[in-house]
Formats: sequence, structure tokens, C-alpha cells
Amino acid sequence: MPFNDSQKEQFKDLACKYEDTAKAVAKRYCREGSFEYKSLLCTLITHLWETYSKLPAELDVQEEVWIYSVLNHKALDLMRKEQSILSRIEYRETLPDVADEEDQVYINRLYKLIDMLDINDQEVLYMYLDDISLEEIGSALGGSRQRAIRRLRSIRQKLRELNDKTD
Repeated sequence: MPFNDSQKEQFKDLACKYEDTAKAVAKRYCREGSFEYKSLLCTLITHLWETYSKLPAELDVQEEVWIYSVLNHKALDLMRKEQSILSRIEYRETLPDVADEEDQVYINRLYKLIDMLDINDQEVLYMYLDDISLEEIGSALGGSRQRAIRRLRSIRQKLRELNDKTD
């Protein structure tokens, strides 16, 4: 069923408003600029259009956090269902250049450890790394700022244990 002009405008506005959020999620799962990245980005924007009408009238979190969470869940869902489209992130290719080779080794190891975490823990950690506030992360977890802090401490401990096991 074709869109009318009003719907086309709404879609364009929505896509422009949350393009950066969708790109941030897509970058997490695919190398930026790759075919998989572009495909995932299109899928996320389409999913955003499909789910935006379901946006709760009164949110406990900011609209952008809700959108981020919805898009990240969609990407995770796709990753679980179709590993070939969302093959694990090629972390080394997405990392910024680091002057010190030792730092690069450390960063690569850290991302490999993160990849070993449970999907839900990865989501919380990436929200934190994307500079989403503890209050917003806590709200996304269905709790408070303190819940986010406890969860991040737990994730940090899991990373330490994984690091000790792989030494």
C-alpha cells in the first residue's frame, strides 16, 4: 500500500530526527560503510517507522532512549536470527587509531571480552559507552540510577573474571 504525502513527510522527519541514533546502533554490529551496515541501517529505520506509532504517550525515559532501546533490541534480534547478516563486529576495523601499539592490543582484548558477555550485558555496557546517563540506563532497565550502577559493577566484575580465565 503506497504512502500518501503526509505519511511520506512523517517518515522523512522521523528518519532525519533519529538517523544518528540508528547509525550508532548499526555501527555497533557492522563495520561502518559495509554492505551489512547499510542493510542494517535501512532495516532499523524501517523498524523505527513501524514501531514509532507504538511509542507510549507517557514515557519514564526520554524519547531518544526509548528509540535507542527499540533499535538496539531489533539489531540484537537480527543478530540472534541471522548471524550472516550481522556477523560479529570487526572491532579492530571500527576502533579509532591509537598511537601506542600496546594500547591497541589492550583495546582489542577488551572488545573481545565484551563480545563474550551476555547480549543484555553488552547492551547495558554499550549504552554506558555511548554516554547515556545512568538515570536513563536505569530507566531502560526498569529501575533507578542505582540499579544501573549495580548492573555496571556486575558487568565490570564479569569482565575481570573473563579476563582472568583467558590469561
